[in-house]
Amino acid sequence: MSRNIALLATLLVASSFNAQAVTTRVGGFVGVKNMEDDSVWKPFEEQLELGATVDFQPDNWPVSIATGVYWSADARDEQDSDLSYEENNGTTTEMLLGLKRSWTFYGTSLRPYYVAGLAYISGERVEFGNKQKDSKLGYWLGTGVYWSFTRHFDIGIDARYSRAEADFSGMEVDLGGTHFGLTLGYSW
Repeated sequence: MSRNIALLATLLVASSFNAQAVTTRVGGFVGVKNMEDDSVWKPFEEQLELGATVDFQPDNWPVSIATGVYWSADARDEQDSDLSYEENNGTTTEMLLGLKRSWTFYGTSLRPYYVAGLAYISGERVEFGNKQKDSKLGYWLGTGVYWSFTRHFDIGIDARYSRAEADFSGMEVDLGGTHFGLTLGYSW
């Protein structure tokens, strides 16, 4: 069912473009995600995060459609009660869909932006063989700026906040958090 909805949404968006010129930006992200719910995620509350984004904007639209996939993780070797070591970890995956507004800053090569939309977030925490995982729909907000150093390439900084309430063994857990990192993009 969800595959049919995604296919229908893609067809609707694609058909609305017709023969319009579309500006597309593909980007990569590397940074840090700080989990909102420290007590549940400890000691994995600060995670390395990698991501990929694509946003596209028909020339006559004031906003672009922004999509992204982000993965974050932290792992630690910890000693259990029988004095052996086990790798324990916490990971999240975020799939984002939203609207992005960007503009040129006073005729320079700087392009600030803000963005917001829906987030489907999956989280997993493994500690001494006890695995807890769940996925939920939530939201995300973000802002940043990138600098176009050539006609097609840009670098920038990105800050986001995401939130989705999930259930780990009967306990409500926030899978989102604050995100901060660097971006590298290519536009055409």
